[in-house]
Amino acid sequence: RILLGAAATAGFAAFALIPTEQLEQTSNAPVFMQLEAVATLQLRLDEAAKFADDGNADGYRALLESMTGNDDRNAYTILKKAGLRLDDAAKRERARVLSIEVRDALDEALQYFDAMAAPGVIKGAALLANDERRRFAKTAATSTAAKLSEFARLYGREDREAGAERALTKMGPMQVATETTIPVGSQQEGEDGVEGVASSPSPPPPPPPTPLQRLGW
Repeated sequence: RILLGAAATAGFAAFALIPTEQLEQTSNAPVFMQLEAVATLQLRLDEAAKFADDGNADGYRALLESMTGNDDRNAYTILKKAGLRLDDAAKRERARVLSIEVRDALDEALQYFDAMAAPGVIKGAALLANDERRRFAKTAATSTAAKLSEFARLYGREDREAGAERALTKMGPMQVATETTIPVGSQQEGEDGVEGVASSPSPPPPPPPTPLQRLGW
């Protein structure tokens, strides 16, 4: 009995030495897949910023609510689980702080809408009907997206690249503006009917941004 009691005591002592954060729920998914979820959150916030610019209050709020619900799309849950996969203690702590800041920023933006939509106050699209409200909504989305970008940069480049590419592929190809430029005077006739002289060709368009550049990762 004495030996069993000593063994149990030693077991509890060892258990007590495990950091509390390590006892929290983690995800067994590869890191790059967890970063894919982070990238998806960031892309949705980019979309929310566009909704704010357009005054689309319904679309804006729906996106924010989808990131704060009680399911696997909850931003705080995604970030908390991913943060526990970091080996470096300082990075893990920074990830914890960022996950809380993202959660609070999303909650604050939703509370703003709740205040604006109180009984007797304008509702619906009118919530983003003036510049001040649109600026607040857009700033909330872009500043929160920047926190997600900082969060992702805590991880190795290989995982970041894989996660970003997967998210961008699923969200659709990146829209890269391209223009077809016809050199001035090329294959054109002047007023006297003489074919014009082709000018120097325009420089080629810049290459599209890489997934890491697209997300600021």
